[in-house]
Amino acid sequence: MSDTAEKITVVLGEYKGIRIPKMEATVSNEEIEEELKRAQQMAAKKTPKDGPAETGDEALIDFTGYIDGKAFPGGDGSDYPLVIGSGAFIPGFEEQLLGSKKGDCVDVKVSFPENYHAAEYAGRPAIFKVQIKELREAVLPELDDELAAAVSPCKTLDGFKNYIRDEIMKHKQEDLAIQKENLIVDQIMKTTTVTVPEQDIQTAAENLKQGFIGQLKNSGQTLEAYLEFEHMTMEQFEESAIRQAEHMIKGQAVLAEIARQEGITVSDEEVERELRHMAIGYQMDQAKLKELIGERGIELVRQDVAGGKAMDFLTASAIEV
Repeated sequence: MSDTAEKITVVLGEYKGIRIPKMEATVSNEEIEEELKRAQQMAAKKTPKDGPAETGDEALIDFTGYIDGKAFPGGDGSDYPLVIGSGAFIPGFEEQLLGSKKGDCVDVKVSFPENYHAAEYAGRPAIFKVQIKELREAVLPELDDELAAAVSPCKTLDGFKNYIRDEIMKHKQEDLAIQKENLIVDQIMKTTTVTVPEQDIQTAAENLKQGFIGQLKNSGQTLEAYLEFEHMTMEQFEESAIRQAEHMIKGQAVLAEIARQEGITVSDEEVERELRHMAIGYQMDQAKLKELIGERGIELVRQDVAGGKAMDFLTASAIEV
């Protein structure tokens, strides 16, 4: 939703009967087996291990990192449960713990990635002194009715397999619906001109960034850790936010214009229904939500609902070939 929609100009091209490739969702036996293995891992019991560390073992470690012989900020940790092979640490770190045993001290020699989020460490060699305080191995349970009942609403293994198939299919169909919508909008954009003020894009990009950072914080993660995991620099992250913001604003503007041209309207009842869904999602009283977002916010909700109805119109008129 854009607070400055009146400043955006849209010159629509063709938007009815958009041709898109026909796509169907399927679920393979391999995908089901993969989910069964994941269920086994979730239900696995971790037991102490005296033997050498192997991929998949969990090592409880203390570590301190050194660059040019000096410990550096943020390069240490205590009682960290590291699953070897998980990719949680920088490349080359976990592999050097293979074969170690409880009580061992290991010098791990690595180099920070060139695109590491902390520029002062990027590309630099480091040594981590790691103490293996404990090793645990995962003992997998049998794939049987007992496991199915423990990790799912099903009482039998066969029922669990059917449940997995249905869940995968549901998610794939949801993903396909989004893909089709994106393809339709992309096709429309080829013959449509949308002009968006730069400030609108910058504001939307900042909102996207702050919203994403908030999600990371709520899940106990940091932006720095996310960037490291994705091998992404802060500059790349900000550029991505700008691209997403521009795409989002233009898409919303196109749907709003189509809704206007097609005479698509939104009733007060439809707005109230959407507000009710939002209030449930935010775990907030609906009246309190309306008071919080104000008349402008309610109008933006109305525009969102109109955009959704416009998207339904486009999907219904699209031709799958």
